Amino acid sequence: MEPGYRVVRHAFLFITLFFISLDSAFMDNPAIYDKWEFYVYLLFIWISYIASVYFNLYFLIPRYLLKKKYELYFSFVCLFVALEVLFLFLWEFSYFYFMLDSPRHLSEFSFLTVSGHNRILTFILDFISTFFLNLIAFMGGAITVLLKSWVTGNKRKGELEKKHLESELENLKEIVNPSFLFTILRRIRNLEEKDSCKAEKTLMQFSRMLRYQLYDCNYELVFLNAEIRFIRNYLELEKLHYEKLEFTIASQEEINSLLVPPLLFIPFIYCLVTLLEDSGQFAQINLKFKGNRKELYFVYTGTLSLDISNSAIRNLKQRMDVLFGKRYSLKISSLPEDYFQVSLYIEFHTV
Repeated sequence: MEPGYRVVRHAFLFITLFFISLDSAFMDNPAIYDKWEFYVYLLFIWISYIASVYFNLYFLIPRYLLKKKYELYFSFVCLFVALEVLFLFLWEFSYFYFMLDSPRHLSEFSFLTVSGHNRILTFILDFISTFFLNLIAFMGGAITVLLKSWVTGNKRKGELEKKHLESELENLKEIVNPSFLFTILRRIRNLEEKDSCKAEKTLMQFSRMLRYQLYDCNYELVFLNAEIRFIRNYLELEKLHYEKLEFTIASQEEINSLLVPPLLFIPFIYCLVTLLEDSGQFAQINLKFKGNRKELYFVYTGTLSLDISNSAIRNLKQRMDVLFGKRYSLKISSLPEDYFQVSLYIEFHTV
């Protein structure tokens, strides 16, 4: 609720507690509602209810409940309610006996109308019933505050996750940074002197890659075939510089129209290219995409080893946690003949 309604909320709470107090006072004193003592009694009950509610709202709930100290909160609430009930019993007893100056009104206490052990039992039953009624009222207010805190927390969490995803996506876009752009343009210029047709084809690939990065990546989801095409163009441009790079990309036709978050797989490719730059040795990269409308498997096998502790992989895992929760798995393993494998499984929501 908006902060501007704060006064209205408190006024509504005061009025509600007043009518609850009025009902309680009238039930206890149906024959004396026209005497001034009745209004003193009513005022005392109303003030006690107001004090109890605000003590719960501004002390117990912020200090214990919202800090997830549930056991302490429940213990203090039980203790406070028990003391409150005892105090109200003592006040009511004193009111009937002294203020009304008429001990006959003590018959309003059900436990005084019986004798012996039954009196103790009746008092205990009265106390327990009143205790639980007040406890339910306390817990009702606590649940309302807790629910509001949960909704607010979830909203804030959603906003933070959205900002995190946007930040991660911008970081992924930076993979194709100005330095990379100038390097590719220089390679295309050098290629033009040797093979103009190949240079023209390479320039078209480069423009398609930039178009995907600048426009398609602004959407929350893109087609998988567009993502694969971006990866292919990226690797082919890298191959202009690293002739020792060999790669293959295979995908099932039925999953090409699958919708996935943009630049989902590029961190793997970026890590592999970085390893290639550092080693300067022959590298084989084989990528495979398979699955159906409900799930997707991405598998890399090759000569370059990926480390799960790599910062790009860690950031990818954080992004995957936000996007898919527990509906994905990532495994990195070694294969015979100095080959390595990365397996990524994603389960999609289905309607």
